[in-house]
Amino acid sequence: MASERNRPCICGSGKKFKRCCALRKPISRSFVVEWETPTVVEGVRIGPNGEVEFLSAGRVLVPKRSWTELSRERAKSQKMLSRIPNRFPTIGLDEFRALAAYDRVFAIDTNTVSIEGIDASISSFFECIFRKDGRIDAIERGFFRIVGKRPKEREKLGWMYLIKIIQQSPDFKPSSIYGVISDADLGNHDSYNQQKAEYQVGVMIPINFKIIYASSEGGELASKILRRCDRIAKNGLGRLRAAKGRVIEPIKNIDTHTTLVEICVFDQIPENDGWMKL
Repeated sequence: MASERNRPCICGSGKKFKRCCALRKPISRSFVVEWETPTVVEGVRIGPNGEVEFLSAGRVLVPKRSWTELSRERAKSQKMLSRIPNRFPTIGLDEFRALAAYDRVFAIDTNTVSIEGIDASISSFFECIFRKDGRIDAIERGFFRIVGKRPKEREKLGWMYLIKIIQQSPDFKPSSIYGVISDADLGNHDSYNQQKAEYQVGVMIPINFKIIYASSEGGELASKILRRCDRIAKNGLGRLRAAKGRVIEPIKNIDTHTTLVEICVFDQIPENDGWMKL
């Protein structure tokens, strides 16, 4: 038992297990459903892969919306680790199935530092490829570098750039559903995903995109993906700080009030740091 506790924690934090997840409460898996009208559920059927069906009078009920959630109890409040809007008919407790139901899934994370009195940010983004053997290839697709006095909500500015890149790519399909994993602004995800609120001034999340929440804490699937984005973004900030922002150039055709923006999108998978097997 002692040797197990001294091993690196499975969450990927780099700490020993005894100083990391061994001190935390277990993770709870749950799903949340919303019905179109008040509905009586007489039974619930859970399949071998965690898929869930709601039953009444011998028939399967179809909820209006549902989410797959992972959380951990804390002294003050519950810590949400991931919240994935489900694509019908996928409802269940399994994070992999919930994410794989999307046509394409991306993850993005933004880190910011001050360089000689000017805020500088880097957003790293990945695409997640779901394999039949239950593994995921997380492919680094590019990054944004943002330098200027504005805005405060740079995480969501990163969403806007990523969505624009996806929409402008040759393989974009308006009929496909795209998921974007982020750790920002969980409280407003539902309003953004229903087009009830703007996430940037004058900008709504497109109807075929869904913002998916994941925290970088913990060893679960979405958290691992986000932690990878965070690590790449922090490395990029180190290089940017060393260059004192001199490498930044304006980019055309991006509607923004930010001072300077550079976007790099990889046409090919980087040789050294592009793959993460989960």
